Amino acid sequence: MGYIGGVNVPLLQSFQAGYDAGVKATNSAVTVQDKYLTQPPDFSGFNAPDKGKATAAGMFDAGADVVYAAAGATGLGVLQAAADKGKLSIGVDSNQNYLHPGTMLTSTCAGSGG
Repeated sequence: MGYIGGVNVPLLQSFQAGYDAGVKATNSAVTVQDKYLTQPPDFSGFNAPDKGKATAAGMFDAGADVVYAAAGATGLGVLQAAADKGKLSIGVDSNQNYLHPGTMLTSTCAGSGG
């Protein structure tokens, strides 16, 4: 299992914490590979599909079956890596299944709470 956050910011830390907790609740023996591509004030981690793809490919090669991308446009590279490797991905912000049908496990969205 893997989690890729575009930039290490509080909202994405919350996404990571929820994902990690869900994985552990399902199987406590599973290790989640967590990675942020940049740290503030560098927000380029949200617009680097090539880095997302390379990072996800490395996670898949290290044994991940699913990688969750909370990374803006960078996530497109993560989704592509899953499709290329025949693995699963989790997208964010909208239903992204149309991009790579059969490799999208689900998509998540941070609502306004209202």
